[in-house]
Amino acid sequence: MKTLRLALILLAALAVNSLAGGEYFTQNLSELPAPAQALLSEHFKDLKLAIIKVDEELFSKSFDVKYQDGTEVEFDKKGNLTEVKVPAGEVPAALIPQEIRAMAESMYPGQKIVKFEKDDDGDYEVELANRAELKFDKKLRLRKYK
Repeated sequence: MKTLRLALILLAALAVNSLAGGEYFTQNLSELPAPAQALLSEHFKDLKLAIIKVDEELFSKSFDVKYQDGTEVEFDKKGNLTEVKVPAGEVPAALIPQEIRAMAESMYPGQKIVKFEKDDDGDYEVELANRAELKFDKKLRLRKYK
């Protein structure tokens, strides 16, 4: 009886593990959801693609697009933008809500936004070229800075 129970537990663990997926790498932009493809072709068309990491979990999927200049753009399973890092330039202004851009400019005039992130709760974070970080809630109110 113990052997049967152990075998069933092992089978269940293997089934869950196979459903969990894992990660793989590609250079095929067509594997991205349509909204992600559209955003990349509009804002990053002049950059040379290095690699795309596809991370598949049991109930989620994400895409991390890396370019040869160090720019990284991340998307959720639906192709919604979750993060942009542009170490050799700045995040395209059209990707950042105007209220956030205005607050960053008023606090740190002339500083470029080099990182923009939107989390699952709808909160935002930006990092400026001078390493200052600003965090906003989903109503675009400044909640923290350093």
